[in-house]
Amino acid sequence: MGAISKTEYSKTNKRKPACAVKSSINSPNSGFHSSSGVSQQGLFEGTLEIISTSGESFLGGEDFTNRLVSLILQKQGLQFEIAEMQQPLRVARLRQLCEDAKRKLTDEAEVQVKLPEENGAVPENAKTVKISREAFATAVKPLLDRIAGPIGKALRDGRTEAEEVDDVILVGGATRMLPLADFVRDYFGSEPQALFNPDEVVCLGAAVQAALIADNRAVDDMVMTDVCPFTLGVNIAKDMGGQIRAGYFEPIIHRNTTIPVSKEHVFSTISPNQSEVQVEVYQGENRKVEKNLKIGELRVTGVPPGPAGQEVFIRFTYDLNGLLEVEAYVGDSDHKFSTVLTQHAADLTEKEMKEAVANLQTLKYYPREDMANQKLLRFAERMVGEISPFQREQFEAAIDMFEQAMSSGDRETVEAARNTLEQILSMLGIDFEGQIGDHGDE
Repeated sequence: MGAISKTEYSKTNKRKPACAVKSSINSPNSGFHSSSGVSQQGLFEGTLEIISTSGESFLGGEDFTNRLVSLILQKQGLQFEIAEMQQPLRVARLRQLCEDAKRKLTDEAEVQVKLPEENGAVPENAKTVKISREAFATAVKPLLDRIAGPIGKALRDGRTEAEEVDDVILVGGATRMLPLADFVRDYFGSEPQALFNPDEVVCLGAAVQAALIADNRAVDDMVMTDVCPFTLGVNIAKDMGGQIRAGYFEPIIHRNTTIPVSKEHVFSTISPNQSEVQVEVYQGENRKVEKNLKIGELRVTGVPPGPAGQEVFIRFTYDLNGLLEVEAYVGDSDHKFSTVLTQHAADLTEKEMKEAVANLQTLKYYPREDMANQKLLRFAERMVGEISPFQREQFEAAIDMFEQAMSSGDRETVEAARNTLEQILSMLGIDFEGQIGDHGDE
């Protein structure tokens, strides 16, 4: 199968930012695991914008309980991992008692934890261990330090400093723990908010999100934007000192990109007379694909014979349902290859799936096929010979930027480059709209 390489191109908002810190406890029998996360959100004129998200998939309330279990076992001269293997009933019962103790420490300065016997029984006269809030806070500090990573990443992705966040909201049952609230207070320098039941807030948020996706009339007056929680891209080859090495991850949709979204990148064949390309789709953040998750592939055939460097356009279109359409085509070919990946899609019926795929098509933007863009480009190229030689360098740079932006397939990039080119035309005293109106597209 043929590989591809990246084709290189050079290339204020007013909102009230808030951060929601989530830590949830899930039952081991529920099919889910504990998790912690943070989302940065902005509220502006009735629109709730999810600016960025980040999290620890395997860090939640159970981990804090296990720290308490480990602390008590250490007081008995036992190591958590060994005790769990050799005395599973005792550790399981102790975990239940520690879960109750952890919750009590929210309201009490210290608690007494009874020590179960090896068979898991807890007699009336069982020995007890005293655990204070301070001892618990010290035991869970390494877990709190792990939460700092996702918070920092979410702030960096949202280009926000901690002190710029107006409100911090705690969500999820595990946020009742005082060490967690203290950590958040110290990190942001402000008092975190927990005005409502943190468990119910999770359910309410999920219900609102479901209603928005379903276009339910109950949320007609609400507008909320969401983001892609992970980076999506393809496997490419790179030229390393004259040697072609495959296995590198090239992002197409970066994490925390507002969705729905459609983005197109340009790649190139790496071998002469390469007749096909195997597009391998990955999800992750590592620069090597071997450390990311492969979620699909697409075979592109019909590459015309020629030297290395034949252009291959790859477009990712991602929606709120989690559907990802991968589309690829060669050069100016009208034939497009595509596949729809549904790993992250919600539970959609076959009819809903077809409707969602049809809606994806409305997100796509092909600037090279846009007649207005073509007219502007051809007009600017004709004007190169009409202007002063002293102005030509800046003018040609604007034309190059616009042409490169059209190849990127990104709407914002194209609009920015188009505006720049039109402004330079205006500064040169050239009336693009007027001349097009008088003479048409020659």
